[in-house]
Amino acid sequence: MSKQTELFAREQGDLFGEQSPQYKVHKPDERYVRNSLKSLLEKMQSAQSWPWREATVRMHKENNFDYLCNLLSDKEEAEQWRAQINKEILRLDAIDESSRPASSKTA
Repeated sequence: MSKQTELFAREQGDLFGEQSPQYKVHKPDERYVRNSLKSLLEKMQSAQSWPWREATVRMHKENNFDYLCNLLSDKEEAEQWRAQINKEILRLDAIDESSRPASSKTA
């Protein structure tokens, strides 16, 4: 039977030590990030209404768009993507709002 200490691949860092263990943080290739943003934006621009179900729209609005923009190292470029995406969000939200029946619109 092996010792329990052999179950763990690496030692835990000292909780109150001077240095904490260094972990590699994965940062995706920015070409992939740009391609993802471009694909999402093109889908939105070509749509006459939201091209996804409500839950997916909410996920993109609350998480994905900002996440992808934050992965770009050039903050000016990230802001340009945000501006383009926000413009499309406003457009698609306006279309969605105008196409709802009067009884389901919120005041």
